[in-house]
Amino acid sequence: MEKEKNIFDYLGQVLMIFGATMIILHIFSLLFGESAKEISKLFMLGNEGLSTATALQFLLVSVLVVIYRFIFFTDKVIKNMSVAVRTGLMYGVIICTIVIMNVIFGWFPADMWEAWLGFIISFGVCSAVSTCTVLIKDKMENDKMQDALERLKQER
Repeated sequence: MEKEKNIFDYLGQVLMIFGATMIILHIFSLLFGESAKEISKLFMLGNEGLSTATALQFLLVSVLVVIYRFIFFTDKVIKNMSVAVRTGLMYGVIICTIVIMNVIFGWFPADMWEAWLGFIISFGVCSAVSTCTVLIKDKMENDKMQDALERLKQER
């Protein structure tokens, strides 16, 4: 049985997502910042890092992702939907959020297909890593529960 989550659990999720996002963006800044600073507001400081405004915008995205996770992965909101459908819908909503944020904040030129390709590749890799991590974590927890159930059966 899963314990009831509190605000600190959700805050921890926000900070994990934000931290991972910042690491990835700073790596991109080091690799591509100088060549992208004339094109993208994300990298307006070149390889010197990210602006405070950009960091706060991605903190907002991190908060929204945790809200989406709550909506799509708790039975309090959505019932009787497969995990695959929930995951697909959540990723679709996240992509829509990024598109809206890009339009609002001008992270990269909306009419530049190379920028969108970079976003799709980055999002795809990060989503795959995230999904695999969650699946491995769930498998480990299920194995632990199965072992505990087997020990309980043997004791009886």
